[in-house]
Amino acid sequence: MFVVGERSERFAFDLQGEAAGWGAGLFEAMRELRLGTPQRLDRKTPIFLKVTRPAGTTKGLLAVGVTRRAIGQQALVEFGFGMDTIPAGCFRS
Repeated sequence: MFVVGERSERFAFDLQGEAAGWGAGLFEAMRELRLGTPQRLDRKTPIFLKVTRPAGTTKGLLAVGVTRRAIGQQALVEFGFGMDTIPAGCFRS
């Protein structure tokens, strides 16, 4: 899970990395988000990532590209699956 936005704005999302094909999807509370299509979020919104790892897969990297449409600002939210794949700058719990 990660949080996007502060007020009513349009955002576009895309998936990158080796795990992008793992049946991944993004959801907010009541709907699945369409990838690559700008969508309005009306407030600070928790975004949930669903991933179905293929059988036998023990690690992988997935990044969610988030674009704030009003100003073209982009951010990358990285997820590492498997302890030896945690992206630089992320912490281990």
